[in-house]
Amino acid sequence: MSNDITKDESVGLFSYAKGMIIFLMASLLMTVSIALILSFSIHEYFSLSPEIMLVILCFATIYFFVVNFRVVRGSFRAVKILKYTLYILIVFFLPSMFMRSFEITSIAVNFICLTFPILSIWIIQSSIYLAFVKKQHDAVQNWKNIQAEADIVVAQQRKSAEVIDASKDSIN
Repeated sequence: MSNDITKDESVGLFSYAKGMIIFLMASLLMTVSIALILSFSIHEYFSLSPEIMLVILCFATIYFFVVNFRVVRGSFRAVKILKYTLYILIVFFLPSMFMRSFEITSIAVNFICLTFPILSIWIIQSSIYLAFVKKQHDAVQNWKNIQAEADIVVAQQRKSAEVIDASKDSIN
């Protein structure tokens, strides 16, 4: 009997809770990162009305939630998409950071706007986060296998019920 668990992987309820907490922390940081970077960058690059800025932020939030839902379903591709999205946001923000005046509040905002996505990327690349995504992927695969087996059993029961009904009809 082989043991699939490595030395670095912890087992039990608390390992899943730790992964869930890390996932939620990364999601919160990414949501705040997207909101801050887009709002400050769009304000620096364009002179848009608040309504249009709100629409852009809503679309960005919906995009993030869709991709993050795929992460919950165990998609490693979605993790890469989130990571590259954060890289793009950082690159999008850097020029606008230098366009602002260098006051103490501006420096603090710039620091926060750069710290959150960098911290998010660091969390996304952590082994705990990736183990959480793998557990979610395995859970979804198990659910699909169980559903396929249940469909086979239901189909067999329907077929046997049809045979019984056909034999009753032939007797009558």
